[in-house]
Amino acid sequence: MDRTLSWAEVQRTHRTRRGIYQRGGHLVSLLTDFGRHTPCYPDSWGDSLEEIHYTGEGRHGDQRLTPGNRALLAAIESGHAVPLFNKLAAGRWQHMGFWRVTQARYLFDEQAERMLWRFTLRKVAPLVDEGSKTEHRAQAAKLVRTNPGNKQNMPSRRATPSAFRSKRSKGKR
Repeated sequence: MDRTLSWAEVQRTHRTRRGIYQRGGHLVSLLTDFGRHTPCYPDSWGDSLEEIHYTGEGRHGDQRLTPGNRALLAAIESGHAVPLFNKLAAGRWQHMGFWRVTQARYLFDEQAERMLWRFTLRKVAPLVDEGSKTEHRAQAAKLVRTNPGNKQNMPSRRATPSAFRSKRSKGKR
């Protein structure tokens, strides 16, 4: 397992306690604990360690199209990858690499007795060897850069590195 991260280290990329960090509708990063600490978000592994079923935003009642859930839906279209952090225990986190949102479903969860957004995340092959996190940090930093001319501190359209764009979305605006 990789080095354990503190919340301060995670917060350099994921600047909120919410599980979905988005800025201006653009997905930046995700948190999970696979339902261990927050059972209302029953994230789970898919058919392999390359796939995760990620639960959308909304603790009580039927989940709605919140800004976080909209950002996850938009990430399917954009095809960009985001870092995922797994909460191991209080103040202890694991960086699980970069993941793409590939599918969304809105379905009734019988155990929770409510409608949930379930998103499929697929792991992206590392851009650098596992020993070096420098490139990953640089790419994550690009995702959260802001446009200095924007008084609302919204992300620039250039904030998405071209390395994260899918072949399908290259050239599209």
